[in-house]
Amino acid sequence: MRQSVLLLALLLLFGQEGNGSWMDTTTIGDPGNPGDLYDIGNPAYPEDDVYLGGVDYVYQVGTYEVTVDQYTEFLNAKAQSDPYGLYRDSMGNPGGYGNPFILRSGSEGSYSYAAVAGKEDEPVRWISYFDALRFCNWLSNGRGAGDTETGSYTLSLGLSVTRELGATWVLPTEDEWYKAAYYDPDTGMYYD
Repeated sequence: MRQSVLLLALLLLFGQEGNGSWMDTTTIGDPGNPGDLYDIGNPAYPEDDVYLGGVDYVYQVGTYEVTVDQYTEFLNAKAQSDPYGLYRDSMGNPGGYGNPFILRSGSEGSYSYAAVAGKEDEPVRWISYFDALRFCNWLSNGRGAGDTETGSYTLSLGLSVTRELGATWVLPTEDEWYKAAYYDPDTGMYYD
């Protein structure tokens, strides 16, 4: 999976209201919808076929990708010393892989970040899975000085990460993402 994909959508579960105009969300309804058969294409292995998109609750998904401006706010709130590497040099100098979109200035302990003019509303890129989890925790804890290590996920457990009971802002599961992307509740069908 490309790193730029990881922050494309965040979910707000259990019908809670969105975070004001800071991040628009779209409600995904029709709880209990059937999954869509994902056929791996080999009739000799029908046991490898899976059903995707069946979700038995109402949730909300980010209407748009997380923007450079939103991620810059996160960096300014949480990465003055950046012990978790939330900023990548490739954001400011992509080395042939696009144009810079977030610039860092200052020194260790007093870093500050700025979106490149004209790039504020573009999707953020060069984000790792753990960066995305920390961003979700920060949102769940009210932004600003909100904690990045606990909230929707507890990150002190190393590579073993699961959603916490009562999680709010989270990365979508494969079923949640598939339903939001392809399912039409009016027809009960999945579309390409």
